[in-house]
Amino acid sequence: MSVVSKRPLLFVDFLGFSKLVLNETTEEMLRRYHHTLANLKTHVLLWEKVGCDLRVEFVSDSVFIWLENATDAVAVATLLYLGAILLQNSIFEGSPIRGSLVFDEFIIDQRNFHVGYDTSNTPIFIWNHTILGKGIVKAASWEKCQDWIGISICPDDLPEFESRTPHVIDASLTSNLLIDYPPPTKIKSGRSLVLNPVNHISEHAEFLLGKLAALENQAGNAEKVLRKIDNSRTFIKWIEQENKASTEAWHSDWIARFTQPESMERA
Repeated sequence: MSVVSKRPLLFVDFLGFSKLVLNETTEEMLRRYHHTLANLKTHVLLWEKVGCDLRVEFVSDSVFIWLENATDAVAVATLLYLGAILLQNSIFEGSPIRGSLVFDEFIIDQRNFHVGYDTSNTPIFIWNHTILGKGIVKAASWEKCQDWIGISICPDDLPEFESRTPHVIDASLTSNLLIDYPPPTKIKSGRSLVLNPVNHISEHAEFLLGKLAALENQAGNAEKVLRKIDNSRTFIKWIEQENKASTEAWHSDWIARFTQPESMERA
């Protein structure tokens, strides 16, 4: 079982998943789901190189992502990197997501649980799946508080990220992988940092805005959906106007740089 200790967790929820279940075939729904998550498989080698174990748990329309056997610095750098890629992919694929990053206690565990013996004295096991902890509750709660297509750090846990991994947070802000921008929320909240889906490729912001326009056309008169899209559009336009596209954080050495002793000491 995973050690119960404070550690970073990325929680992602697919928006409109219930509607997809009711209106698309299972094959079509899975295609959208898997295409959005494809980069998880593509980037697995990054974590193998640094000796970490990337874990992904799917529960209906939600995804939990975390690392085992990783320093705080590597785990946070990894989840920031992955979150930005997943956010970008979700807009590309027309399967928008909303997510949160927390730093707290949680357990996600699968194991056989011995419950007794049958009449022939054969052991009976039940497959036990455990998902619990403050980190799980906080992640789901903060995700639902947001009113856009985006991923951000839970305000309650931002001090934990900044104190435990200051070098990672500083590097992420410098490279614009993270941005100091107030995420649109349904209730008043504290300061957060948000993930940036726009990278340095020419016209990338315009491409994402075009994808949001396509989502808007599909939304019809659904007011809540249109508001989320509009809030996301405002964010991407702000990134474009402020020249905040992310830079070196998208390079393949992003995770590896935080495995160096000096980086881990600073983090």
